[in-house]
Amino acid sequence: MRFFRCCLISLALSLGCARAESPALPAKANFHLFLLVGQSNMAGRGTVTEADKIPHARVLMLNKAGEWVPAVDPLHFDKPAAVGVGLGRSFADAVAAATPGATIGLIPCAVGGSPIDAWQPGYNNSLLHGLQP
Repeated sequence: MRFFRCCLISLALSLGCARAESPALPAKANFHLFLLVGQSNMAGRGTVTEADKIPHARVLMLNKAGEWVPAVDPLHFDKPAAVGVGLGRSFADAVAAATPGATIGLIPCAVGGSPIDAWQPGYNNSLLHGLQP
């Protein structure tokens, strides 16, 4: 639960402290946020191609520094030597296509190698602290 609170605190701080080089954020009602949580399959381990690095105009991600930036793969930063393409970006592209006028915000929180129980409500996820970037 503490891990999720850290993600949400990062989100709140980033919304209030957007930097000049960050993309202009949409109105709150048009900014649809999604937590990308889970294990390595969510974090992504696939090979990144040039096509994966082309941003979608209405898909942003919260980066490690807490800034909103265009979402390109790899989205996660849990294991820098292993991260790659996951399902987050294709999910966001599909949601953006289905909701014209909305901007999609991805908040990467997956931790590869974490126990599946760590993602269950009420789990004492102190084991995750050693796995966080």
